[in-house]
Amino acid sequence: MNNTAYETALQKIREAAFALHELVLYLDTHPGNRKALSLYKTYKKKHDDLCTAFEKEHGPLTAFGVNGDRWTWTEHSWPWQNCRQNCLGTPGENARPWKGED
Repeated sequence: MNNTAYETALQKIREAAFALHELVLYLDTHPGNRKALSLYKTYKKKHDDLCTAFEKEHGPLTAFGVNGDRWTWTEHSWPWQNCRQNCLGTPGENARPWKGED
């Protein structure tokens, strides 16, 4: 597995999820804003497409991403087990301390 491609794909998903979350918060207080709703739909599609592509290449992001006739959630390393950018430790560890600022 190419960890750089893996981490890049996860980062793109996190970025789209962040944008979606911010748009949800905005739409909660501005439900009639059509431009914000349009942006939400755009980022929702982008997020869904990124997640689909990631899961096809690397396996499910969450247990809810398992599809098919077999339980594949445990066949791949989980997203937090391959983190290099903001985590310490060796691949396969379940818990890693945060390397960023407190």
